[in-house]
Amino acid sequence: MSYFLVMMKVTQSLKKKLVQIREISGIDYKKI
Repeated sequence: MSYFLVMMKVTQSLKKKLVQIREISGIDYKKI
């Protein structure tokens, strides 16, 4: 169970980082 919880936290943090990257790069991110 603990491993699953860790994976959940990692996934959530990665999603947050992706959102931040999208907000910063904006349209340029879609071109990549």
